[in-house]
Amino acid sequence: MFNKKLTTILLCTLIIASNLVFSQTIVKASGTTAVGWKQIGGTWYYLNSNGAMETGWIQSGSKWYFLNSDGAMATSWIQSGGAWYYLNSSGEMATGWIQSGGKWYFLNSGGAMATGWIQVGGAWYYLNSSGEMASNTTVDGSTLGSDGTIQDDKPTSVSLNKTADVLTVGGTDTLISSVLPAALINQSVTWTSSNTAIATVDSTGDVSAVSAGTATIIVTTIDGSKTASCTVSVTNPVTTVSLNKTTDVLTVGGTDTLIAGILPTTATNQAVTWTSSNTAIVSVDNTGKVTAISAGNAVITAITADGKENVTCNVTAFNPGPGHMLISNSLVNFTANYEGYSANSYVGLDSQNYTIGYGHVILSGENYTNLTKPQAWDLLKQDLQNTGNNVRSFTSDINLSQQQFDALVDLSYNCGVNGLQNSTLLKDIKAGASIDILKNDFLMWVYCNGTPLINLYQRRTDEWQMYTSGNYTRDYPVAPNGYS
Repeated sequence: MFNKKLTTILLCTLIIASNLVFSQTIVKASGTTAVGWKQIGGTWYYLNSNGAMETGWIQSGSKWYFLNSDGAMATSWIQSGGAWYYLNSSGEMATGWIQSGGKWYFLNSGGAMATGWIQVGGAWYYLNSSGEMASNTTVDGSTLGSDGTIQDDKPTSVSLNKTADVLTVGGTDTLISSVLPAALINQSVTWTSSNTAIATVDSTGDVSAVSAGTATIIVTTIDGSKTASCTVSVTNPVTTVSLNKTTDVLTVGGTDTLIAGILPTTATNQAVTWTSSNTAIVSVDNTGKVTAISAGNAVITAITADGKENVTCNVTAFNPGPGHMLISNSLVNFTANYEGYSANSYVGLDSQNYTIGYGHVILSGENYTNLTKPQAWDLLKQDLQNTGNNVRSFTSDINLSQQQFDALVDLSYNCGVNGLQNSTLLKDIKAGASIDILKNDFLMWVYCNGTPLINLYQRRTDEWQMYTSGNYTRDYPVAPNGYS
């Protein structure tokens, strides 16, 4: 009877215990829910304040534990979140050095197994990819003893991330040193420059380019005095390239030489290359010498060696017709004096056309907004020669002197070629009229919008003096009453 009762009690207990574990809660004989650590069948479990069985990482007291998916407390090696951890026989997560299977491992303060080089207590150790401490071998040039520590404490070499570098003045770069063995306690280095006037270097390897030239940056280990170097070439780049003229007029077969100006004058490479937009019209050699091949227009371009800067000159080539004449430099000076220079465009006296430089009327398709004096001067010369070509086209039957030709060109430049071609002045010149008649003819061109202007009177009078006596001076003659 007794044995049957005992057997029945044990069976009930096992059934109840089995159900309790399956439901992840344990109820005491008193009917209350069990919490905290409980050992069932020789395995430890942890029940939270609700009596529910925990899984994963838990902290109990100051110790960390890991509970498997069935709630059982883990021991020995486990892998969690891609890292390996070691739990001792009490289930506590280990940190620091441990020995397992005759091998030494190091677990960081978070319990994760370390790999690679580590420093512990002032000494360096190497742990392979399995976490095992290396000993009696050489790693990265370092000799490891039986206790895993480095036996040599001097660098064997130092290297730089680059052995040559090119900087522009004002530029910077950072050199990075690598000291071997990689696990040396003292990897300190010093930096020096062979020429601080060319390039300087600070204590972190930052290099600054000071001026054009070459300097050697040297890194030296404090222990062992191992060195490595980098040759730094500093260039002074071209910032501006200009030409002695931006427009040019040549007769076919004629030549001229363009001169490129480079800034700064201390630029390292001041070479330029020359190109022509149409070599069938105008060619250019490697010295900037321009040759007019046939009638037309071409653009000559000077390009710096680095290709970053360029400047152009518009060249007009023409075939001289019968009795062709060139304008004189005296005429250019005379016209410039009367026209005056304006860097920016403005509305001309006719209130219709915009003008810039020395009286250049901006034509449709031209994009002149600002001109320097040299640019305006070149443009004036081109405009005057173009005007002269037109004048000569209808005066080729007249034997004009240089001064006479120049006077008619200035009049046409100021008042228009068509006006001169159909004027009484031209008819009287062809008829051989007297000087006084010609003066009156010149003075017919003093009106602007119906009003006689002093400035135009002075200019016509000076053109007449140029025509008759070769006087190119601006004399400011006094105008009669009635001029504004």
